[in-house]
Amino acid sequence: MDAIKRFFRYEPYGGNWLELLLGRLCFAAMLLFSGDFLFGLLHSNALFDKYTYDSMPVPNGLGHWIDFTWVYTHHQGLKIGLWIACACYVAGVFTVPAVGYLLVLAVALGTLRNSQGHVHHGTQLMALTLLALFAGYLIAAIRNLSARRWRPFASVKDHRFAFMCGLQGIAAYYFVAGVAKIEARGLFRWIGELQNMGIYVDRNGHQQFLAGGTAEAYERSQAIAAWINAHPILTMMVFVPGLLVELGAPLALLNRRVAFAAGVVVLGLHVIVGYVMQLTFPMNELVILIFLINVPFLASWPILKIGRIAGIGRDS
Repeated sequence: MDAIKRFFRYEPYGGNWLELLLGRLCFAAMLLFSGDFLFGLLHSNALFDKYTYDSMPVPNGLGHWIDFTWVYTHHQGLKIGLWIACACYVAGVFTVPAVGYLLVLAVALGTLRNSQGHVHHGTQLMALTLLALFAGYLIAAIRNLSARRWRPFASVKDHRFAFMCGLQGIAAYYFVAGVAKIEARGLFRWIGELQNMGIYVDRNGHQQFLAGGTAEAYERSQAIAAWINAHPILTMMVFVPGLLVELGAPLALLNRRVAFAAGVVVLGLHVIVGYVMQLTFPMNELVILIFLINVPFLASWPILKIGRIAGIGRDS
């Protein structure tokens, strides 16, 4: 019992300067090199190959009120702005306008893409994380202004606060996903309908194959669908824990240990969904690796532990 209490004991986040720097570097790299999931305009305009993007035939979200075709029209200039904003974010200078620019660009690109008649969910978590980071840096800037200590560079304390806001956004994302399942169908109805999962696996397998997927992946989807149809109870036992993990996502805010454990479990769920449903969310997985599993901390800890010299590792 004491071990459980210690595991879930609340411990304020105390990220070191190197961890926070590596975290910003990893997240910026994800924004820059994420292919056609969001910023595919950096890769031979891959984002715009599937659709023309010079119109919004089926407006989605903010697209009902705002015309986002300017993203397509001015994508070369926006590409330059993207690199500049990411550089400022990593360096920790003018973080509010830099992250604000990234947020606007993420929302604009996502809305433009979703207004072509096909809604894509693969960039939602990244955009929400940007929103949370922007809120964190904005609040930190307001605090600094009120204390008359404004400066263009964010302090380690500011970065730490923004990182925690990012964690809160991620926890909220998965918690809402769990609540939405219950809200839409009801808990017991949702559990009961899991036995029909084979239908969706079979459908996704056909869609992926007709869209250019491999015969091997198609045959695997058929085999998985047949197994699910033959084992409805086991299917429920596999998927119900996923709902519990989503509902328990806010626990990740307690401390590093819980966040790491939650990240490993959620990452595993994404891998399972990718294998079973052929629905991959690489952007989500990268966000989980950076913020929940916290690869930057795992990389920075031994460096600071072994090579601690005068001044290294001090907060500022």
